[in-house]
Amino acid sequence: MTGRARVVVWLFVVVLGLAALGLGILAAVADLDTTAQIATVAGSVGGLAAAAVSGYALLRPPAAPEAHPPRRRREHGRSRPAAASDGPLPAIVPASRSAL
Repeated sequence: MTGRARVVVWLFVVVLGLAALGLGILAAVADLDTTAQIATVAGSVGGLAAAAVSGYALLRPPAAPEAHPPRRRREHGRSRPAAASDGPLPAIVPASRSAL
């Protein structure tokens, strides 16, 4: 996660936490009818925001793949990247029905 994305996520967490705290205080101080109306409006706004974010995620262009540097060989050849010279992968042979 990039630094900017992390800041945006934390910003949303703080804003939503403050909104929940505000609704809790409003429920304690005001009557339940007023609190229910405000919670309904807040839920509607949150639902529209979620729909907008979902639409953006569906319509945005795909991200470019990240280029990874090739893995280096460890000492004594214990780990190395796969290469074309390694040959083909072994074929998976299905078990015969008589073996079942």
